[in-house]
Amino acid sequence: MKSFCKICGENKRIKINKNDFFLRSDSSHKKINNFKNFICYNCGTIYHIPEINYKKLDNFYKNIYRKTNSALDLGDGITVDLPLKFEWTNISFQRFYAFFDILKKTGNNNIANKKIFDYGCYQGAFLYACQNVLRTKGIGADYDVNGLKLAKYFFNIETYNINESLFKRKVKAKIITLLHVFEHLINPIDFLIKIKKNLLEKNGLIYLEIPNPFSNPLNDPTHLFLYSENTIKYILERCNYEILYFDKRELFNNNSILRNNKKLNLHILARSLGAKKIDFPKIYIGPKVYSDLLKERNLIGVYFIVKKLKYLFLSMIESCYIVIMFLLNLFSSNLAIYIHNKLKKMLRLLYAKY
Repeated sequence: MKSFCKICGENKRIKINKNDFFLRSDSSHKKINNFKNFICYNCGTIYHIPEINYKKLDNFYKNIYRKTNSALDLGDGITVDLPLKFEWTNISFQRFYAFFDILKKTGNNNIANKKIFDYGCYQGAFLYACQNVLRTKGIGADYDVNGLKLAKYFFNIETYNINESLFKRKVKAKIITLLHVFEHLINPIDFLIKIKKNLLEKNGLIYLEIPNPFSNPLNDPTHLFLYSENTIKYILERCNYEILYFDKRELFNNNSILRNNKKLNLHILARSLGAKKIDFPKIYIGPKVYSDLLKERNLIGVYFIVKKLKYLFLSMIESCYIVIMFLLNLFSSNLAIYIHNKLKKMLRLLYAKY
């Protein structure tokens, strides 16, 4: 089986043999691509073998990828879903929180009247926040026709379809953002080079939010490449970007136990230092990436069990309390209400003290 890393060209790799009950590594859509995950021995990039068929990938994006909980299964193979995925729109909008915080911390938030170009903007909710808070001009590109319509006509965003001609447009944005898009790119290195010519202004910024492979499943067939902290830094620096800020963060306002993880996503703000010939020297971090991945995923399993046991304990206490209040209520509703209010007051005083 011949294959090599499309990031650095290394042909030696490490197979990820360990599947995980909590963070699966086998394909979630085996009909699209029944792949195995490998780690590049040199740069540590995680990639799939075999590669996905790009016609299948295009069809997957159009028909399955953003299926929502609103979809109606009518039987006989008939399903209908809303053309505008409001669940995804809300997630896109909330990603602005981390972006704004990072711009503020690095002193890059005074960008009124500058252009922010969101590559993979979907319905434009993130750019809507940029325009309202940072007073920037929002420009977005995506494959989703319905999403672009919402971005253009409701959020007043300049929109483009993603194709090769896009890279010839003289956009000259101050910042290019990719929010959970970089891992989907077929040629990420080519992308980092091409955006410098027309899409990004001289010494412009690029902002990436990508899934941390140590804290996320490895089962998405559309995640063509996944990057650890050291890997993404290596890639950006070799493509002549200066990293201004790096952080690991959880999702904003998220209640899922597995996704309520402060290391869930990697956030990177970097500055373009212009175009130059790139190379990828040997650093051989693959074995360390694999070792760290196994260790971190084991810790997440422990974290999940501890959280579940905590919720179980609290649920048992709550259930016992409800039963006691129910029995008191049968005897005297006024007494049940009186005791309940007294307990609430005591708890408020206790929390205030500590």
